[in-house]
Amino acid sequence: MPTPIDPQSVGHRRLKNHLSEVLRETVHKGRAVPISNHGKIDGYLVPPAAIEEMQWAERMRDTLPLLMAAVQAGAAIPSTTLDELGVEIPFDWRKLNRFAASYPITITHDEEGNPIEWTDDEIEIELLEEDDTEIGL
Repeated sequence: MPTPIDPQSVGHRRLKNHLSEVLRETVHKGRAVPISNHGKIDGYLVPPAAIEEMQWAERMRDTLPLLMAAVQAGAAIPSTTLDELGVEIPFDWRKLNRFAASYPITITHDEEGNPIEWTDDEIEIELLEEDDTEIGL
C-alpha cells in the first residue's frame, strides 16, 4: 500500500523546534510529510515502511523485464527468485485440482515432451514382513 503524503508541508523552523511533535503527527502514523523552506519543498520526511516500499519497487523495476522475458520464453522462474523479490503467490489446492481436472496433463521425461518409458524390470519391489513385536503391539 502506498504511503500517503500529508498535504500540509512542514517548514524547516517548525521541524527543528518541534521534531517529536511532527513525527507523532505524521511519520508515526505512517504518513510522509513534505519539508519546505520559504514555500519550496526541499524533501520529505517518510516512515521506514516507505523506504522499504521504495527499495522493493527499485528491485522490481530492475527485475521485472527479466521476469517478463522469462515468462514470454516459457522459462520457469525459480520460487527462490520470487521469494527474494518478496513476491508472494497464494497457493490454493482447490484451484490446482480444478485446473488439473479441466486440462488433461501428461507427465513427460523432459522439456521436449518425450514420454517416460516405464518397464517392470526397472522397479524392484521388496516385500518386508513385520511381526507384532517390531511395532510395539
